[in-house]
Amino acid sequence: MKHEENDLGIDRMIEQSTTSEVPPDVEASLRTQLADFRTRIEQSRPGRIESIVAGIRQSLGQYRNGIIGLAGAAAVVAVAVLFLNPGGSGEVYAAAAHRLQQARTLSYSIVLNSNPYVAVDFTHQAPGFQRLKCSWGMEIRADAVAGKTLILFHYSKQYIFGTEAEAKQLVRSADEAFEQFRSLPERADEELGEKSEDGKTFVGFRVRDNDGITDIWVDRASGQPDHVDITILASGKQVHQMKIDNIRLGEQVEIDGMDLEPPTDYNLVSETADQSGPARGGEQQLPPIVARIRTDPEKTVIVLGMSGPHEQHLEAIARVEAELKRLGVKPLGEPFGQYYNAASDPLPIWEVGFPVPAGVTAQAPFEVRHIPETLVAEADIVGPWGGDSSRRWGAFLRSVLEQGYAPAGPAQESWLGAEGTGAEQRTQMKVAVTKAQ
Repeated sequence: MKHEENDLGIDRMIEQSTTSEVPPDVEASLRTQLADFRTRIEQSRPGRIESIVAGIRQSLGQYRNGIIGLAGAAAVVAVAVLFLNPGGSGEVYAAAAHRLQQARTLSYSIVLNSNPYVAVDFTHQAPGFQRLKCSWGMEIRADAVAGKTLILFHYSKQYIFGTEAEAKQLVRSADEAFEQFRSLPERADEELGEKSEDGKTFVGFRVRDNDGITDIWVDRASGQPDHVDITILASGKQVHQMKIDNIRLGEQVEIDGMDLEPPTDYNLVSETADQSGPARGGEQQLPPIVARIRTDPEKTVIVLGMSGPHEQHLEAIARVEAELKRLGVKPLGEPFGQYYNAASDPLPIWEVGFPVPAGVTAQAPFEVRHIPETLVAEADIVGPWGGDSSRRWGAFLRSVLEQGYAPAGPAQESWLGAEGTGAEQRTQMKVAVTKAQ
């Protein structure tokens, strides 16, 4: 009971203190309790408290200007109790961190700022395999041991092979990211308690560093890390939220798609994207497609999310037009479509929308978004809308890659002209890009 009373005493000091400085007698009392705490811990687990006590001493020296210092020191005490108490919640975190540190195979998904168009599925397997599946239809497989890279474009069912140097660079970058998981501290900075989702109970732990906050949620039943919420903080810059989900790990597990062979129904980009004669099956030759790289200014758009066959385009656009008419808003440009997976997927996910004036509001199922200034690649195709979309996008993406850029967002098309005008119609292809490393 004495130990519990001492811990409560720290809490009372924090609650009752309202001065701008820590009174000397309070600091002395806290030092006494910390010394008593150290003695208790060292008797049960010798040597394991040294670094924590050093941190407490440093904080006491630095935090004489406010109650924050006492709160920080008390938090360190609470964390030390949590992670040094046999059988406590700290061992749940320690076990989860150990699993991450020892894993040879790790697979997870990342969504940045809750935007599905920057979602990426990662799979890493030692000694040197890395796979990235991007929500905008591109997949990269790299094997540093074999020195091979395979890049798949799922929208157009095409592929290209990378170089041995690219394979090693991709896997080296993946190794660095993987090492961040392996370098998790053995003790968290804070326990977040429990939460229930989808019939599971998770225990949360928080780790802080100079770049932000990492919240790790562990499945109480299995002890496996389930998902991680990361807040990225940089002085003077926008706060970013990143979610790591669908974590799967093990010593050496079997994962689909680990080979470096393209699907049999995919074609090599160099064979299909630049054709000088008639296309296969009597199809017409594609006109030359050269991507333009430019900066798209910031804008506001209204969109309607859709799923299922793309044949719903006209109906979906009509619904957005009706909503704009109801709101009394005149669109600032032509309609567009944005595609988060391939039309051939079991459930295509896409949306249609219009650029609109800033300040427009909408109700579900419509959504208004502010799109920041973005580096994009674009190209215009003159002629009837639709056409050979796969071949067009294959040629377009090849041009993007040849100019030293890589896709960094979903495929987008805008349609200019009027329905049924044929040759007067024009399709603009666009995709966010980043400079290839």
